[in-house]
Amino acid sequence: HYWYPKVFGRRMSETLGKIQFYLMTPGFLTMAFGQMGVGLLGMRRRIADYDPTQGFDTAHLVITIAGFVTALSVLVFFFNMVYSARRGKVAVGNIWRSRSPEWQIPSPLPMHNFETPIRVVGEPYDYSVPDSTYIEVAPQPAGD
Repeated sequence: HYWYPKVFGRRMSETLGKIQFYLMTPGFLTMAFGQMGVGLLGMRRRIADYDPTQGFDTAHLVITIAGFVTALSVLVFFFNMVYSARRGKVAVGNIWRSRSPEWQIPSPLPMHNFETPIRVVGEPYDYSVPDSTYIEVAPQPAGD
């Protein structure tokens, strides 16, 4: 989501991003902690089948559903990438107000990032300092 505007010149859909987050986070955590839980209870790893008398059926069902929810969130992300590349809001310039050098050039990226070398002169966290400078661009050589 952070670099997408720099690459494509458009912003990703925030609504689809939130849907993806609220599917991915609980799905992944349920899957990961569920697997850790059954592992702590004695479930072995890397086996084709397991002994149903151990009582992991319900836990495995929950883990499987959580895995499908996580996979669905990845599909939402890929849909968001394609959708936003075509219909996303146009992102011009430094939309995140970042002080890093890569956000000081226009979006989408030009063929050559900086025509002349840059020099970092400021502190990275001086957001609150009015008119603070983070980078300086070297002057163009004479004759260009």
